[in-house]
Amino acid sequence: IARPWIHKDASDIADATVRAEAPLLRAWPSARVDDLWAIRRRALSLAPRVRAPALVAVARDDHVVSPYGAQLLARRMIASRHLRFVQLEEGFHIIPRDLGRQRIAGEIRAFFDRARG
Repeated sequence: IARPWIHKDASDIADATVRAEAPLLRAWPSARVDDLWAIRRRALSLAPRVRAPALVAVARDDHVVSPYGAQLLARRMIASRHLRFVQLEEGFHIIPRDLGRQRIAGEIRAFFDRARG
């Protein structure tokens, strides 16, 4: 029997202080898992058509998006005129709030500086 809800007890944040203060969605409908797979398939199928500059970032220990999946998406963006892939060695899924927040902020600034000029 399928369970109607997927329960969570923590956010995917490595920084204990930030994790303790982070809002938490305690459960989400398991029926939405199919939606996530559909979005993944669509993103991968449309990725080769992306022509805009693109930044793909993932944490090595992300428990939501695998580094392999992020690399696959980036590799499929063959028409992007400027593509940057960043894998952070620190933190988990919520990159802007986690241990790699300063690095990703710098990567984003540098990405936009390069894309503009």
